[in-house]
Amino acid sequence: MLELTFEEKIFLNFLLQFIKSFDYSIHFNENEDLIVKSHSIDVISLKKIPIDSLNLNYKIFSNNTPLKLQEIETLNLEDAKIVFENLPQNYKNKVKFFFKDLSNEKSIEENEFGEVLLKKDIPKIYFSGFLVATEPNFLFSYNIKEPSKSIIEKLNKFELPFKRTTYVNKIKKILLTCENAEVAIYLADDLKKLINGQSHDEINWKDVQIHAIKLLNGLNKVLFFTEKEEKIYSKIIEFAKSKGYKLILVSETLRKHLDNERDILGNKINTVNRFYDEYSKSFQFDFVDLKNLNDDELKNLELVQKLLTLLNLNMKIMVSNNMIQSFDDKNNSSSFIIENQIIFKRSILKDQNLLLSEFLLALSKAKHPDDKPLESVLKTSSELILKLTDVKTYKSSVKQKESVLGKLFKKFK
Repeated sequence: MLELTFEEKIFLNFLLQFIKSFDYSIHFNENEDLIVKSHSIDVISLKKIPIDSLNLNYKIFSNNTPLKLQEIETLNLEDAKIVFENLPQNYKNKVKFFFKDLSNEKSIEENEFGEVLLKKDIPKIYFSGFLVATEPNFLFSYNIKEPSKSIIEKLNKFELPFKRTTYVNKIKKILLTCENAEVAIYLADDLKKLINGQSHDEINWKDVQIHAIKLLNGLNKVLFFTEKEEKIYSKIIEFAKSKGYKLILVSETLRKHLDNERDILGNKINTVNRFYDEYSKSFQFDFVDLKNLNDDELKNLELVQKLLTLLNLNMKIMVSNNMIQSFDDKNNSSSFIIENQIIFKRSILKDQNLLLSEFLLALSKAKHPDDKPLESVLKTSSELILKLTDVKTYKSSVKQKESVLGKLFKKFK
């Protein structure tokens, strides 16, 4: 914020009386004369400012009729205009610094509460186009439209710069009403920085974080995930990326709220779980008629069928040229179980070891979904052992079964 002399404060305070109507314009003409217009001006407030003490060359007009300030008898000056001729350079500089209309700030979204502006250097906070504060760690500049009692009081007293507590709720209202894709993109980039503490101040506000995600989810193809999910579900995240989804890393704290939120269009937030559910529903298998399999492929599938029979599982074996993407790195995307069907990718049928390992992993996950992967495999393996060998002759027959079980366990290890 620029330092102001006593005289400059008087001058700017005089101009402030025009902007309080929220319907004004301010510009310099070709002669560098300052022209300020307003629909209506409070004359009493205007007279309280000792503008004549500055010895400036100015004229006041109402409906294009020139008037002298101290002679005006009405309470409100309608269709008011003031013209400052031959304004000293220091006053010109202050006007250009403090008024948004003269600073070439680019508005990227406007709503009933104000405007979101692209910052040029240091982010600025404007009230009805008049600079009231600077915020070095803000993502945007803002122009507040909706006045508050505190803002009006501080303007009347010319208390500059404003403290953040004066306008922070106004800034939140502006952001929480935004629906623009450009705003969403900037917020997305800042959400990523939230993890390492390099984000701007606005994105540290929880309600703004949630709104940013709602905005992004409704306007873009995005996938939200945490660092933990990135490690566990890297395959599905990379798959989403290959399908054109923009990947956005969020904190664990923020992630906890997303399952209960909906975006600005009413859709659920696209987390890893939701993306996989939608992907699974839309996936189309390229099934192969078992009659078209070769002898080696059929022989290996017969072994799988025998194991299913031993476990008293009435499951239909299917073969597909393609395979649904696995949800995590613990599955190699070569098998899939749905209802009473087990589907194998054809490319693994020739390798008996690989087929048996895939069968054991897929079956274990289906039979014991609530257990950890190792625990589920051990339980399923125990069931197979009990079916493959008679308990009474277990010690003597275990070596005979080693060829089949050995393949399963060696591959699992």
